[in-house]
Amino acid sequence: MSFNLYLLFIMSNAILAMPPFQWQQHIWDLFCSNHEAEKLPHAFLITEQHGVGAKSLALAMGQYLLCLSPLERLACGNCKGCQLLKAGSHPDLVQVHLEEKARQIKVDQIRAVAEFVAKTPQQGGYKVVVLWPAEAMNTNAANALLKNLEEPSGKTIFVLVSHQPSSILPTIKSRCAKFFLPAPPREQALEWLESVSVADAEFLLDEAQGAPLLAKEWHDDGEIARRGKIVASMVSIAQRQLEPMLFAKQLTGQEPYDVVQLMMVAIEVVLAHKCGQRKVLGHYRDLVVAVDRCQSRVFFKLWDRLCQKKRQAQSVANLNPALFFEELTMDWHAATGFSSAA
Repeated sequence: MSFNLYLLFIMSNAILAMPPFQWQQHIWDLFCSNHEAEKLPHAFLITEQHGVGAKSLALAMGQYLLCLSPLERLACGNCKGCQLLKAGSHPDLVQVHLEEKARQIKVDQIRAVAEFVAKTPQQGGYKVVVLWPAEAMNTNAANALLKNLEEPSGKTIFVLVSHQPSSILPTIKSRCAKFFLPAPPREQALEWLESVSVADAEFLLDEAQGAPLLAKEWHDDGEIARRGKIVASMVSIAQRQLEPMLFAKQLTGQEPYDVVQLMMVAIEVVLAHKCGQRKVLGHYRDLVVAVDRCQSRVFFKLWDRLCQKKRQAQSVANLNPALFFEELTMDWHAATGFSSAA
């Protein structure tokens, strides 16, 4: 089957789901086998590295379950159930996700799920709840969801998606069948990116750390240019052509977690280059030249520091972004202190 068929289009709550991506096929086959044997668990937890397609897989599972005439383990796309999904009006599907500008899934959203679960399916089959990212539930929301999972109702199926399963309540995880969705083999990911007309596929895939859907998203929305500007500022810091406080101000409005993650990718590129293990592509070419005189041990030490900052960005509720960025840029400035030495 052509890779071009492996697409998921989501507009509002409308779903037009095609077969799973090729690298998801083993999970899809297991899911379908359990369905055919009438042994579906009432809850699934799909974990992934961000950008591998867990959300699209979860929604494809939902469409398959709500399709009235599935064909060869695929939703038909034409029955009343599929038409309702395409229109975003299927009464037996609920999607739970972060509201606009929200950082947490709130308890009121889960209470609405409880009301949905208590109702009889309007189409006479399954009811499906797709929730992502599961780690975004606050404590009250997580506890409310747990009550639903502890007392499953009829043919209701929960599909949770997470990029950080360690942040989910252990009691929730214990009540879910678990699927881990790894990044696909490199050649398979490059083949898919090229099939959907992504230029510089090799560089973008490296930038997205092997996640093909994230690479395509960055290609389409200009994210790669934003990342390039940040790396260019890192080069200027290393060359002592930019003050770290000015760099910190340039980062205003950026997500702290995303900036830390980008700096960690940059360090990976630098260290791999120093070991002769990686071809340097895109906006990292100037960076490896700028820090060529810095010793590897300095970057290993900075890596440990960035791991701490990453945890801080994930866990601190009232993070001060300005202070966070100042500390981050000063760390980079200190680590590259010998790069411009004579």
